[in-house]
Amino acid sequence: MAPQRPQGRQVRRGNRPRHRRRPARVPPAAAHHRGARRLPPRPLPRLLPAAVRRPQRRGPRPDAALPRRPRRRGPRRPHHGVHRAAGLVPDRRLRRPPPRGAAQQRPAVAHDARRPHPRGGRVRHARGTLHTRPRRTFFRTAALEARNRRTGRRNARRVGDSDGRVRERGPAQGIPGLPGPPVTAAAPAPGTTAAPGGAAPAAGQPRGSVLRSGALMAAGSVVSRATGFVRSAVVVAALGTGLLGDAYTVANTVPNILYMLLIGGALNAVFVPELVRAARQHPDGGAAYTDRLLTACTAALLLLTAAAVLAAPAIVAAYTPYTGAQADTTTALARYCLPQILFYGLFTLLGQVLNARGRFGAMMWTPVLNNVVVTAVFGYFLYAAHGGDGLTAAETRLLGLGTTAGIVVQAAALAPSLRAAGFRWRPRFDWRGSGLARPLRNAGWTVLLVLTNQIGYWVVTRLSTTAGGQAVEAGLAGGAGYTAYSNAHQLWIVPQGIITVSLVTALMPRMSASAADGDLASVRRDVSSALRSSAALIVPAAALLAALAPWVIGSVFGYGRTGAADVAVMAGMLAAFAPGLIALSGQYVLTRGFYALSDTRTPFLLNLVIAGLNAGLSAAAFLLLPPRWAVTGMAAAYSAALCAGLAATAWTLARRLGPRPGPAGRDTDTALRTHLRLLAASLPAAAAGHAAARAAAPAGDITAAAAGTAVIALVVVLLARPLRLTALTRLLDSLRRKRR
Repeated sequence: MAPQRPQGRQVRRGNRPRHRRRPARVPPAAAHHRGARRLPPRPLPRLLPAAVRRPQRRGPRPDAALPRRPRRRGPRRPHHGVHRAAGLVPDRRLRRPPPRGAAQQRPAVAHDARRPHPRGGRVRHARGTLHTRPRRTFFRTAALEARNRRTGRRNARRVGDSDGRVRERGPAQGIPGLPGPPVTAAAPAPGTTAAPGGAAPAAGQPRGSVLRSGALMAAGSVVSRATGFVRSAVVVAALGTGLLGDAYTVANTVPNILYMLLIGGALNAVFVPELVRAARQHPDGGAAYTDRLLTACTAALLLLTAAAVLAAPAIVAAYTPYTGAQADTTTALARYCLPQILFYGLFTLLGQVLNARGRFGAMMWTPVLNNVVVTAVFGYFLYAAHGGDGLTAAETRLLGLGTTAGIVVQAAALAPSLRAAGFRWRPRFDWRGSGLARPLRNAGWTVLLVLTNQIGYWVVTRLSTTAGGQAVEAGLAGGAGYTAYSNAHQLWIVPQGIITVSLVTALMPRMSASAADGDLASVRRDVSSALRSSAALIVPAAALLAALAPWVIGSVFGYGRTGAADVAVMAGMLAAFAPGLIALSGQYVLTRGFYALSDTRTPFLLNLVIAGLNAGLSAAAFLLLPPRWAVTGMAAAYSAALCAGLAATAWTLARRLGPRPGPAGRDTDTALRTHLRLLAASLPAAAAGHAAARAAAPAGDITAAAAGTAVIALVVVLLARPLRLTALTRLLDSLRRKRR
């Protein structure tokens, strides 16, 4: 009988060979458990030759064509030498990559399998039960239990964090309504994906829930806009539409401009899709990812706010041509208003977290508190004003700090809704290697998009303020400057905020979930549905604003220092804005389709067309039209630029979503036919409404506006069924069922 070959490697020490036995291997899943018991070695057949027992691998591996698992980022661990021989490092050759096309889903575990449970115990494995020693975490465990007792979460579960760490997380921390890995040890059934908290998947969210969420947000937006108009009326009554009103308007608008320019647009475009994707892909429902993203954005907001307050004089000089006392007043107001950047950002961040969790109402209702605070501040100013043409230092401080206090209250009012949703923000600064590179890259294109918008807006602001000064020098009675443009724009944007924004905000999580699954057909259906549903109310609203502009402006702004000439100027601007409302709504819906696909580069390129046309046509209106009509021409220029941008965006998104389902492009043709039929119903309704308002004008602006609105609504409803306005008839049928 041939001598047996000893196992293990020969290690020569001194003059005689010694044989060292190879230690037993620990299974890969428990390779890093400290104190894990080693399994007994697997005996090899000693009667076989060595070449059979230890075959040499020649040629490519049998699984070389399969996709390899990406390398883990972070500190490298030793993968050679005695560590591998001792079984302290798992052998990569034992890990078979999944077949091509298989679902990449991590197994559901009650805690991180790479680390021992803090209280010790046993870890189940395919090759047996591994006993682990408890780690010395008495104080950490006691602190977690005390925190659970304080917050009332005694049954908190321990789930794996998105970076493989173990932390305490309650059952409500996942984002409800979104499919994702389960947080319990029970694995889902094949072909299904469980949602955190047992909620239904958002990808299958019924249409009724979207409409209910949109109706809730629309109601909040209506109340917010109504109180906003009361606020604007009080501000105009207190400051007028002259140079003093322009100074306050610029100082209060600059923080919003800078916020949207630097970070606000990126948050609105990127935050919800990234949270939805994290909720689907991370075992903890994206909670740690949300904490990191909130912490990073808040740090950026603090730096931007401090820099803006220090650079207030330069910012005011960039937006206005004011000098002397007018520039000093605007700069002082801007210093008090620029801290709004931080609270605008916090409001958007926390509101997007609520939207991703299926709670849409708070973000639309809390601005009501802001309007109430600012209205009270200006009401007190009207009561205690000294009656001069300018502002004293105390009055400047009152108006500036009072306006900022409204934004602070608006952001703080989200706290109860966040607590009810089960969200607890824990600042985290471990940003490196945590997956924040993707949202930052997408946010970069969004910042460029907002930058192009603000360049166009800066051109309009400079031209409108200059035109307002020329109108005053020419002795025109009405204020034809930036304040009139801003007030008309604020009134024009109301249907967009109430209808389109509410509907698309409720639909955005479902679109993002479909895009994450690669279901472009569902994305197309959602975009088409949003276009048709929003157009059912947007197109009649645009006709109403164009036909009833004088009486609508008079009802909202015709008080205090605002005279009949001011109302006539703003009415002309509102009528010029009205055709662009349809294009603005469609552009908003289509752009959110790109954002759901995590594509922010294409909207930036398309927005270059809109911003360039807006700036160029506004400059032409300023140069070619007299001061009385220059700013009105700028409003018409914006409408024309939006129409051109809508055509380009629709064509680009249709190519991106692939071939259209059905014969002859059913989705796009249906949306286009819906808009044409709504226009056919709205134009005669607008003519009838204008005649009714003119007949009721002697009774007052409010009565005339109400009469015209009633006639327009009646004519559109009567023409809905003959013209087969499906989107409008469905809305009317749903309202009729609710009454029953």
